[in-house]
Amino acid sequence: MSYSQPSAPNQGDKFEAHEHKGHLVLVYPKNFQQDIKTTKGLSDAADADIIVVDKLGPDGKPLVFHGARLFGNLARSVKNDIGGKVLGRLDQITSANGNTPWVLHNFTDQDVAMTEPVRMAYEAGQFAQPTNPMQAPAATAPAAPAQWPGQSSAPAPNGAPQQWNPAGGVPAAAPGPSPATAQQYAPPVASTPWPNAGVPAAPQAPGATPSPAPQPAPAPAPTAASAPAPAVDPNLVAFLQARGVTVQPGMDQATCEAIARSFPS
Repeated sequence: MSYSQPSAPNQGDKFEAHEHKGHLVLVYPKNFQQDIKTTKGLSDAADADIIVVDKLGPDGKPLVFHGARLFGNLARSVKNDIGGKVLGRLDQITSANGNTPWVLHNFTDQDVAMTEPVRMAYEAGQFAQPTNPMQAPAATAPAAPAQWPGQSSAPAPNGAPQQWNPAGGVPAAAPGPSPATAQQYAPPVASTPWPNAGVPAAPQAPGATPSPAPQPAPAPAPTAASAPAPAVDPNLVAFLQARGVTVQPGMDQATCEAIARSFPS
């Protein structure tokens, strides 16, 4: 019988802060530990799922790090929000004693508007890890990358994905892509079967007058609990669609207006 050595703690993704300096990150802290041993001595640490909101990966989605580890000042900055979420812009500062700790600067209203579609996709499970990471997924035809807010439809000169630039450095997105060329990351909606679908018509006797087709029962009037969500201004919906943003179920007028304000005028 063969034996395996115990797995080392924290087998999550590796997050290198210096690779994402200046970017907007959404952190979901899972735990916090004090004074763990590292190659550079003792340090506080926090394990978290980290989403780089305004930096896209090769698949056209924001970069996601599952079970990644934050150290030192970054770990301490999220330790009071275990089980919650923290939003901030990643940066490095110089302290009075000459150290250069990593920090999360406060977010702005524009940052929130940019983050909302990404947060909804994460919490809907669209960025979840495979059930068995050791099992390679079945081969499928590559899908065209989705258009996230602020991403140009044209590739960068070096072939790399476009990145969001809050200062307006990214070209405006082309009119919204058709479903055949791009996929919007939206939760699946169960389809409603058509009334009487698949039920064969009863045979009619020769010369008999055909009986009228059965009519579906009228739908009950919506109650207060099932009332539809507030409508969003169609002009605003068209404006967002022209920039590659699909208005998702549950997004109200205020959220759509906040996303619209994030685009350069």
